[in-house]
Amino acid sequence: MHRQSKPSGWRLVEAGLTVAFLLSTAATAAETTASELPFVFNSGQYSRYKPLSEYSRPPSRCTVEQVIVLQRGGASLPDSKLGTSIQASLAKVVGKGNYSRTEMDFLGNYTFDMGSNGALLPYGEAQSKQAGVQVRKRYCHSKGLTESECANYWISTTDSSALIDSAKNWANGLMEGTGKSTRSPRIIPEGDHLNNTLAAKCPKLVSSVPSAQQQWRDVWTPAVIQRLQSGQSYGLNSTDIINFAHLCALESLATSDLSPFCDLFYPSEWSSIEYDADLEKYYSHSYGAPLSRSLAVGYLHELLTRLTKSPSFVEKDRTTVNNTSDARESTFPLDRSLYLDFTSDDQLLALLTLLNLFHDAPLSPTLPCPMRSFVTSRLIPFGASLVVERLACSGNGFWDDLAAKFSGLPTRFVRVVVNDRVMNLAGICPEDELAESDTICRLVAFHKSLTPTLQEATKEFARCAYVPANLWEGLPRKKFQSGLGI
Repeated sequence: MHRQSKPSGWRLVEAGLTVAFLLSTAATAAETTASELPFVFNSGQYSRYKPLSEYSRPPSRCTVEQVIVLQRGGASLPDSKLGTSIQASLAKVVGKGNYSRTEMDFLGNYTFDMGSNGALLPYGEAQSKQAGVQVRKRYCHSKGLTESECANYWISTTDSSALIDSAKNWANGLMEGTGKSTRSPRIIPEGDHLNNTLAAKCPKLVSSVPSAQQQWRDVWTPAVIQRLQSGQSYGLNSTDIINFAHLCALESLATSDLSPFCDLFYPSEWSSIEYDADLEKYYSHSYGAPLSRSLAVGYLHELLTRLTKSPSFVEKDRTTVNNTSDARESTFPLDRSLYLDFTSDDQLLALLTLLNLFHDAPLSPTLPCPMRSFVTSRLIPFGASLVVERLACSGNGFWDDLAAKFSGLPTRFVRVVVNDRVMNLAGICPEDELAESDTICRLVAFHKSLTPTLQEATKEFARCAYVPANLWEGLPRKKFQSGLGI
């Protein structure tokens, strides 16, 4: 890729600074410095990971028994769809010459050679490894899981190359310094007719995002288009402007340097770019898309099965659970204390929606609410995670403690942690089943309270018009006879 001297609009960035913030193997090492760059945490789903808050350990009266992590992969290259769109935008401005604005001069001989195969970037490798290190430090200690329990983890991913590489790097981080070898991830193939709880499909997913997103783009992109075309017209539209913003974020991650595309925008415009992503995700994969939450029903059934060690949840699933593989101990074990599943940003968002977390009223297509909780860069950045902790707690009152003493079984609770923030579960569990400022819920109450939601969302999934491989005549039998699509 072409490079020139740093644009004057980014005087905060000095030599060596961008390398420090972009490629640090410790994801938090340069947090303060990176926050000075407005695109870093305002690029929607292409943002760098930033904790929602500082992680709080479970109450001292509780011990962590089990940890289940649903993780988005680390930073990666654009996929083919986005790559094609980006190149169409570049064709309008590259090699034109005589640019009226100096910040566009680099386009005279710019070459897009970043790639568009969705591959994991070196920064994404470091992100994923650091996430594994963090899990080991957080949970593999005297008040948590034993060393052998951590080493006996179970890890799953789809067949996306970026997710497979993320999973391997995560495992390297988890086992680093332990002297123990890593475990290979279970790879679950993706496909339009393959049951996969980490990559669910809904052909009839209804989205109003084109309308909402375009209304917002009509508000803020004309000023940018006018500025960039002040000397000559390139035929730019709002999609081109967003693609240039994506290039700023992704190219900076890919090259360990500040992309010159970043200087095409004023710092104040990044909040508008962020809201563009919020509208896209809200209306295509979350509360604004009526069937979106149904895509997480299968995964939530698997999660409840792991928490309770009861296969009844997956056995009754009628959405995306692979009943053949989930019935086998070799492909869906229930005896582990640490589980890790790698998935996409959209699938993670579907689970957040099913759990009714970060639920805002419909987002306005013309007037962003500054107090909204649904902010894409905070919920599903590269490396985002949702963690469910199963806790064994004492001190729950006389009768609970007496029952635990006679049964020999502790009272079990659940905590949900999103990007390091311990979530309030009042929207899931009844008030009398909550404790610790509504952040822990009795396990029994947790799955009972979710039953009506799961039933409703299962009915919603039936409207997706999804056809599994064993019922789809267009797929040769040999491709699913192993049970992977049943």
